[in-house]
Formats: sequence, structure tokens, C-alpha cells
Amino acid sequence: MPDNTVLLYVRADEAKHREANHTLGNLDQKTDPNPFASKFKDLSKPHPSKGLADSKPVAWAREEAL
Repeated sequence: MPDNTVLLYVRADEAKHREANHTLGNLDQKTDPNPFASKFKDLSKPHPSKGLADSKPVAWAREEAL
């Protein structure tokens, strides 16, 4: 069987793109900040990030992301 390591990295990367794109689509583009570039004060609850630690299968709701 071939090594699927590269395939797994590509799938994880595409899943993160889906999460980011759908999350940004849930926001008000004129007023809401980019949650993937924001620094949050309350670190006790999960927030959107560039990593895979707190990922969502599809997207963060606007209320969760801000």
C-alpha cells in the first residue's frame, strides 16, 4: 500500500480552508474583525485559530467567532 502521508496533509489543509472560508462567510464583512487574526482575552474557551487544536467541521458561528 502506498504512503498516504501527503494525502492526509492535503486533506487537513483543505479542511482548514473550508473552516476559514465558511467562518468568514458567517461574519459581517463591513464591521466584524477577522477572528483568525484576532487576539482573544478569554483563553478559557475555544476560538478560531490558524492551528488544528480548536477546529470546527464546517465553520464557526458568528457568535462563537467573535
